[in-house]
Amino acid sequence: MTFERRSVALGLRDSLPIAVAVVPFGAIVGLGAVQVGLAKLQAILMPYLVFAGASQLAAYQLVSVGAPVLVILATTTMINLRFTMYSAALARYLTDLPRFWRFFIVFFTTDQGFVLALHRFEAEDPPASKRDYLLASWLPLWFTWTTSAAAGALLGATVPPSWRHAGRGREPATLRPGGGPVRPGAFWLMMLGMAFFAYLFRASFLLLGERMTLPPLLRRALDYVPAAVLAALVLPVFVDLGRPWAPADTARLVAGALAAAVAYRTRSVPATLAVGMGALWLTVWLLPGA
Repeated sequence: MTFERRSVALGLRDSLPIAVAVVPFGAIVGLGAVQVGLAKLQAILMPYLVFAGASQLAAYQLVSVGAPVLVILATTTMINLRFTMYSAALARYLTDLPRFWRFFIVFFTTDQGFVLALHRFEAEDPPASKRDYLLASWLPLWFTWTTSAAAGALLGATVPPSWRHAGRGREPATLRPGGGPVRPGAFWLMMLGMAFFAYLFRASFLLLGERMTLPPLLRRALDYVPAAVLAALVLPVFVDLGRPWAPADTARLVAGALAAAVAYRTRSVPATLAVGMGALWLTVWLLPGA
């Protein structure tokens, strides 16, 4: 098997800065999984099997309050429905790939990876090999997310239970299927269900193939999905209408505005990350209470 060099280089260049930024988030998620009462093995394997950070966080929060298994599975399934839009937008670019590569690659679909891929595929000079670009840009995101989450889980497992739950006034959370007694293996079944639906949504339009033809209006609407996804990822970081404005919000807004200006001007992910993080740290240091 050979790889097209430029496509691999573009994929790595686009994804590596984001992959580095994923590390602390993944570690926090892994640590949080252990803190809500998951066994070490469960906390380590869940990112590898499910690979859907938003639904994992929602599952951990529901586990912490003893929610029924079906409620957790239904909630995470609704969160992962967005992968159907990604599948619809990407399917037209993957039709030329062999069946194995199509169904292998889509497992690694993420919000960030989807935006990167659509941006490159719709550029004036797209990668010659879409397979190689996706492998080079998506696999680093998967690797850093899963390994950092596993590291966080291992770190959390070394913390004494009394430290993990100090000040909470309760024991570690347990999973209550249907609201009843704890069933051994219920979490594993739920995890497999989450993994199944997440992959099903990622591969949905590949499975349908040519049996489903999208109306022209919907096909045009899919061109705006990356912009909508990017807004959904970015705006909640800077604007939280559910609480009063705080100095930390000002710091994030200033850093975000500067990062957006650099991104628009340079089209460089490393420069955007460097300016954004630098501006955030500087503003937090200058603003009292931030």
